Amino acid sequence: MPRVKQLQQDTHIVHQAHFHSEKLAEHSNLLTDVKSSQNSTNTKLDQFSGAINNSSIGDGSVKLQTYVYGHDVANGQARALKVDSSGRLESNVADIE
Repeated sequence: MPRVKQLQQDTHIVHQAHFHSEKLAEHSNLLTDVKSSQNSTNTKLDQFSGAINNSSIGDGSVKLQTYVYGHDVANGQARALKVDSSGRLESNVADIE
C-alpha cells in the first residue's frame, strides 16, 4: 500500500477514535446527569411519603396524605371512608346493600 494511503487510513482511524472517545464522554456525562436527577427525584418523593398522624409509623402532617374513598353511586360523588378510634370502619347498616 502506498505510504500516502496508509497515512490517510491512520489519520482516519485516529479521528474516529477521538470522535468515539468524545461521544463516550458525552454519554457518560448524560448518564451521570440522569442518575443525579433520579436521586433528586427519589429524595423529593421520600420527603412526601408518610402516614397520617400515626406515631408508630411516622407523622404525616407535613407530608403527602392519601385517603381511601368510596363511590357514592346515587349522588355521583366520592366519599371518604371513616374509622373509629379503634380503627374499625364506620358504616351505617341501613345503607349497606
